[in-house]
Amino acid sequence: MTLDPQIQYFKDDVERFWGMMEQQIEVCPDALWNKKAGGFVFWQQILHSVGCAEIYALEDPEPPLSVMSEYSTDVVMLNKEPDTKVSKTKLREVSDRVKKLVLTFLDGLTPQSISGQHERMTRRMGRLQTRQHAAQALIRHCGYHLGGCDAALREHGVKGVY
Repeated sequence: MTLDPQIQYFKDDVERFWGMMEQQIEVCPDALWNKKAGGFVFWQQILHSVGCAEIYALEDPEPPLSVMSEYSTDVVMLNKEPDTKVSKTKLREVSDRVKKLVLTFLDGLTPQSISGQHERMTRRMGRLQTRQHAAQALIRHCGYHLGGCDAALREHGVKGVY
């Protein structure tokens, strides 16, 4: 199925940014993985991006969010430093699971449905949020944290991926 050009653009950006995030997981040295950089533990920033992506991808406000259920919501939302460590392997598993949800969400968008209300985001934000808002927020938010993680990599002698 051919996606609408605007929707395809959103999907292309998500796939490009997600690929870079996956590269950051791979190239991050062990010495940086569990270290604070840019105000947060390196892996926590990626977990936050993935956790928020799940919010954008799941429209129904009722089911619990798997990332928030698996990890402390305060840790995922960067309100608290983690008490435990997350391995690269585990973060890859979580990332892969949420990436599938995100791509399913984007593949389900049509020119007619994209302007419809996104229930979960509307409830979280307390104002009307559309599926287009969700797609744009997903890209913007992922890109923001991608840049922060890339800066942390460069500050620790690793060539960034962005």
